[in-house]
Amino acid sequence: MKARDCLEVLASYGVPPDGRTALRTSVGLDDLLQRFANETLPFLTEGGCEIRFVEAPYGRGKSHVLRALEAVAQDHGFVTSYVDCHSQSKPFGSFADTYRQISRRLSVPGRTEDQEAGSGIGNLITAVMESGSYEARNARILAVRNDLWLCREMRNLVLGYAGAPSSDGSVFGLRGQLLEILLGRMPAGLTISALVKSNPRLPRPLGRLGRRNAGSWLRSLCSLPKAMGFPGFVLLFDETEQSLSIGGLGLGARMQHFANLRNLADYIALGGVRGCAICYAVVEDFLPMAHKVLGALAQRIERLAIEYQGRKLPNPRAIWTTLDELTNPAPGEVLFYERLLERLLDLGSEAGVSDDDLDLVRSLCQDLAKRYANRIDPGAVRSFVKEVAGLIR
Repeated sequence: MKARDCLEVLASYGVPPDGRTALRTSVGLDDLLQRFANETLPFLTEGGCEIRFVEAPYGRGKSHVLRALEAVAQDHGFVTSYVDCHSQSKPFGSFADTYRQISRRLSVPGRTEDQEAGSGIGNLITAVMESGSYEARNARILAVRNDLWLCREMRNLVLGYAGAPSSDGSVFGLRGQLLEILLGRMPAGLTISALVKSNPRLPRPLGRLGRRNAGSWLRSLCSLPKAMGFPGFVLLFDETEQSLSIGGLGLGARMQHFANLRNLADYIALGGVRGCAICYAVVEDFLPMAHKVLGALAQRIERLAIEYQGRKLPNPRAIWTTLDELTNPAPGEVLFYERLLERLLDLGSEAGVSDDDLDLVRSLCQDLAKRYANRIDPGAVRSFVKEVAGLIR
């Protein structure tokens, strides 16, 4: 995205529109991003998996951090999926919903969305089938066929889609029908038995996403990028201010959401997923609500509060961390806002704003950093970005 367009988005929403912009405007995240690149990603490459929760109030910078992690992962060749858990998109209402949300948002590094394959899982499979030599592609297909982390019915759908003629990609063609099923949908009037009968060369058994097999499909989806030859998969959930924790869901719906998250954490802990990292950014009341609604989830993610000389010791590698704990300088310091101002001014320079105008913005914002560092409202960071970007543009 062009710098001018990035400034427009930042001025309107205070959130970077993509990972590249997030990296360029990041402040205080150097240690976090280095640990992610030097520890987490190599761990995933070796087949490891992890889940972590990052807590911060609305407007503190959760979306920014996730976008920055996404960019770093893609720079290292990892497949990513960014899922915005807004009020109309609660992916953990059921594992089937979780699967659908992720499968549609798979992003392949260095590859734009393919008009024929579409976004998501279709683009992932197509990227593999269009890269490398004929022998390399066949070796990859063989590896997928023998991968123990993929359930048979979904694995066979992947193999069927990979082997279907690319010219048959319409919604009514074989390739298009298989893609719909892989995305968790079923074309009207189509059944698995009819599909197999009309295409006897398809691998069997085939399946469709349902309540009973959703867990195995989700585990397979998280392991699929690794099986297809990528270093691994980085999955990012962004729980916005309108999500389940303060969005007015009933007790039963919240309990189901937390139960699915607990199960996902158990899949990770028990090695049911390979080469996948999950980062879930949550709002402040998430953990207290987990204690109230489903203590089993809280027990899995809450860490011991170890104190030394009257203060809690930070642990940036814990499964549960706060965003301020991961940020140095933290958003409560003047230096944080001063550095953020310079990042935004650099973006303005790239957008073609004159040096004189940028100097004027800098002078206008001399006291702004101090004022924002002393603000107690949780959305100070987002408000600061919107105000400064609005002045620059």
